[in-house]
Amino acid sequence: IYFSDRVTIIFNQHHIINDGWGVAVLLQEVEENYAAIKENKNTIRCKNLYSKYIRAIQSGDYYDIDIEYWTREMSSLKEIPHLQIFRENYTVGQQINNIEEKNIILSSEQYIRLFETAKYYDVTVSDIMLGAWLQLIGEYSQSEITGTAVTLSGREIPLDNIENMVGLFINTVPIFVDCLNGTVEEYVNAIHKKVRDVNEHCHIGLSEIQKLTDSEDTIVNTLYAYNHFQEHTAKGEEYRIENERSFEKIEYPLSILVTEMDQQISFNISYDKAAFNENEICFVDKHYINLLAQICDRNIEHVSELEVITSREKKRILHIFNDTKDGSYPTDKMFHTLFSETVQKYPDNLAVTYEPGEQESKALLSQKYTYSQLDEISDRIASLLVSMGIEKGMIVPIIVDRNADIIVSI
Repeated sequence: IYFSDRVTIIFNQHHIINDGWGVAVLLQEVEENYAAIKENKNTIRCKNLYSKYIRAIQSGDYYDIDIEYWTREMSSLKEIPHLQIFRENYTVGQQINNIEEKNIILSSEQYIRLFETAKYYDVTVSDIMLGAWLQLIGEYSQSEITGTAVTLSGREIPLDNIENMVGLFINTVPIFVDCLNGTVEEYVNAIHKKVRDVNEHCHIGLSEIQKLTDSEDTIVNTLYAYNHFQEHTAKGEEYRIENERSFEKIEYPLSILVTEMDQQISFNISYDKAAFNENEICFVDKHYINLLAQICDRNIEHVSELEVITSREKKRILHIFNDTKDGSYPTDKMFHTLFSETVQKYPDNLAVTYEPGEQESKALLSQKYTYSQLDEISDRIASLLVSMGIEKGMIVPIIVDRNADIIVSI
């Protein structure tokens, strides 16, 4: 593109032929060749051909070793955890058409704490960031085992100058860990070991790993990726090469891309707007930062002590929501006594109404109960429970749709 004072070249590529690491290598070679042309020197031919990597993979037994490793991994899983926080009308696996992003930059203090913690536990910063993400997903999945897809560099095989090759090396594989048992130190070291292990067995795709399970459901719903690089900006007397922006199509309803660059860490949360709204994602980033802070707090010893909700949320749930005493009802009587007296006074008054929302099942019907009807139905349920052997002090779980039956059962 010609401007009055410059010429801009726009470079566009599909991710299937090159990864982010390779783009940096490619730009470096472009810079070196441009400088050679201007000085009337011979251009530099690429010696680190991607075909060397392909031949190395094909000549080795990486595929068979990886199949064996992932067969063991998937068969050892007691359960495959799934997020429980999607919108009610969202179908896991549906096509993602509307991705929204939220970017957060950690403070310099948070950045220093992360590096100090990683050094203390002898792990990487990415291990700490991944550990917090897995804890968050574990909480949102309500499962002892937590898992996420992780993007890896794929440049771990013993091949000369593999770090200077241009091509597609990265791969995405699942990682599963126990998020409830053990100390924080054991937890982050377990993640460190797991990342190292899967790095050595990342030469098959996620779809092939999926086939090794008995489940037809997607084995992971979230993605974690960590990029550590220096921004590529090359300057000459008459030229400048810089990476303006990049776009990636995300195939997961919830993902986090962590970027470390120029002594700063930021993370970008991408989400499918069909699965989450903006307010829900605000809680996700607050919970994530809260978990990061706790993992970096050496006063917290066990992972079971880690709390997703912030202190402000905890205060709101335990105290503000429960601060319902307004003095408008007698404090010397139990609730069931007050209810019985109300039934006697206003038997035909409406006590409970329910109207199903637009997003709820069409099978749900409107409900209305007067005080006398509510009293009669609840008495029948109580008699049924007594006949089944339920006694005072026993816990009875309530599993009903979100309608007036909740009030009846209570």
